[in-house]
Amino acid sequence: MKEDLPFPLGHLPQASLERLLGLGEWEEAPPGRVLLEEGGEAAQAFYLLAEGEVELLEAGEEVARLGPGRFLGLPSLLLGEPPRYTARTVY
Repeated sequence: MKEDLPFPLGHLPQASLERLLGLGEWEEAPPGRVLLEEGGEAAQAFYLLAEGEVELLEAGEEVARLGPGRFLGLPSLLLGEPPRYTARTVY
């Protein structure tokens, strides 16, 4: 599983990755749930996708889809800035 994670998560030592994952909470999100809103409040968390997909929208247009092993919201969380895109669960 560790090899399937994108940089920088896949490059962390196993113990560091386990510690990081232990700090968070696992949460299921139904289809259509907005996780981040473009130009909205800064993220209060970052999301690591265990399964399903999230679509990224800019000005209402889909620009990307993320699947398992990908993460989102980290720049907004760390910088305290509004998200540059809307992230909505697909399934």
